Amino acid sequence: MDGYKKPELLEGVTNMDVRIEEKSSLEVDKETLQRIEDIQNLPPSDREALLLTIDNFIKATKLKAIQ
Repeated sequence: MDGYKKPELLEGVTNMDVRIEEKSSLEVDKETLQRIEDIQNLPPSDREALLLTIDNFIKATKLKAIQ
């Protein structure tokens, strides 16, 4: 995954539930936040492989929805 940049949205966050606002509102519960932190702590090659898998799953799901 060339050019993948580690998200810095959650750095310094201390709340258990997080509200992230960009184009839309997103609530992140404690369990999801822990998963994100675990992913960020993976070795780079493992993290990139996992994110590529997630990206491909999302693409496949979106394509399936429009067919």
